[in-house]
Amino acid sequence: MIFLHIGLHKTATTSLQESVWPHLESCFFLGRRAASGEKELAFYEKFSRYCFSQVISDEEEQELKSDLKALELEYGNVLISDEWFTSKFSKYYGFEGASWQVKLEKLSRIFYDFHTVALLTLREPLSLAYSMYIEFLQVGYNGDFISFCTRTNDSEIFDFEYLLSYLDTRFNEIELFTFDEFVDGSFEKRFTEIFGASNVPKLSSKNKKVSNEYGIQIGIKYKFYDKFGSYIPRFIKVFLKRYFNFRISRIIVVPPLTDSEKKLFSSKFSSSIHFYDNLLSQRV
Repeated sequence: MIFLHIGLHKTATTSLQESVWPHLESCFFLGRRAASGEKELAFYEKFSRYCFSQVISDEEEQELKSDLKALELEYGNVLISDEWFTSKFSKYYGFEGASWQVKLEKLSRIFYDFHTVALLTLREPLSLAYSMYIEFLQVGYNGDFISFCTRTNDSEIFDFEYLLSYLDTRFNEIELFTFDEFVDGSFEKRFTEIFGASNVPKLSSKNKKVSNEYGIQIGIKYKFYDKFGSYIPRFIKVFLKRYFNFRISRIIVVPPLTDSEKKLFSSKFSSSIHFYDNLLSQRV
């Protein structure tokens, strides 16, 4: 069986990739390993580069299918995790890669002949949108919150009914989780049942932001670093920071959402808010 964890962003994905997925004895964790500071496996880099690109290639998809079949035969259950499947941005192509719809369409074709369970975590829509907005500011998005929620293709993720209907037509089995389950630890029992794992590792807490009454403090990398940062040796970066207080990013404070921003979002995505409330009540 193949478990395909596709996000969403800001729903404990980094914590899962670092402290849970690699340590489930019932599955072979294929990626994303960068969350733990490890180098990606050769297959996973090849797999994700194709899925995140705008390229459509029957030949590449057949090759990936063959590779996956070999991994499944060798390891049994395989677990793949990457929240970039449900956003346009990726580390390989920035905002110039495929849309999340195209990424999921590619995944559905690659996994068509496999017994695949798609794993999706949802979060209270407004807090999800605000957290994603802050994350994408750090990687190059330069619009305001309302523009992000109304004029970008990624904002369609916040329409949960549309998202799930899109998944339903492409994957035979979908397991939904709530962000709240990861916060209170109740996810462990469901993980035991779904993965057949006798011991589920504890979930660590990652990606905490510095916040106060004025908003959330984030660092935005300078554009030159995006182009040339990977060519600068680490010891030089440490030296510049220690002795010259040189930083690769500028610090900004993202203000809290205004009442009008909250009202506009809640009006546009009211069905998703009700959907999430109902999902929470079912989990109690």
